[in-house]
Amino acid sequence: MKRQLVAMSLMLSSLFSGLVSAVTLSPNDVAAHMADPANVAVILHANSLFEANEFTELDAYLETLTPLLKEETLTVLARSAQNFSNMTPEREKFLVTISHQQPTYLVKSQGNGYWVTMPAFNYAGEAKWVLNHWQIKLMQDEVKRLLGYNQLSLSKWLSFSASDYTLRREALVALIPTLPESDIQKLIKLYQDDSNMVWSPDNALLAALASKSGDDALYQLLWLRRTDSYSLAVLQSLRRRQ
Repeated sequence: MKRQLVAMSLMLSSLFSGLVSAVTLSPNDVAAHMADPANVAVILHANSLFEANEFTELDAYLETLTPLLKEETLTVLARSAQNFSNMTPEREKFLVTISHQQPTYLVKSQGNGYWVTMPAFNYAGEAKWVLNHWQIKLMQDEVKRLLGYNQLSLSKWLSFSASDYTLRREALVALIPTLPESDIQKLIKLYQDDSNMVWSPDNALLAALASKSGDDALYQLLWLRRTDSYSLAVLQSLRRRQ
């Protein structure tokens, strides 16, 4: 019965595709669809093409699927791409394409006194997450390469007025806990020697360096700078340790 409901929803969406932009399903409809062994086999085949980097064949195969199954398949593929070691230009292009698409199927479920509607398969959101974190990884690789060649300028690389400042800051701050002590000391010296770092719009990098190194001079700088959530968290942590 549940599968019949899903099939009916698919048929109605095809008949009225020019009149409606979304189809709402119940959680049971979605669960029944996902549990269908035939659908699982389809997704596994699509994933094998994805892993083999055969995107011409994959695109053609996806076009043969029913709309709901295609959206579920795209979600699984986007999640598979979280393994960045297998990222290729073709895979990245595929993710960019689906990240700009709008899921058709929604699922409506009841919370505690309210209703929630969300994509049944949020493949676009999954793809955007992967692309965002892939960009962060590329930035982190760039920082490590520039550090290795002693060519990193923090204020230039962070580019405070650039639209991607937040992403660059996130990449660098997340990288700091993973770096060896020698690279941490390089970053501290770069920060202290760069007079333009005083114009940094927040304390995220300084706080991360202070927390990682325990350097008293960096903590003093944190005290002198205007307090924000980054400096406050690190200074409070320092106070609790004392």
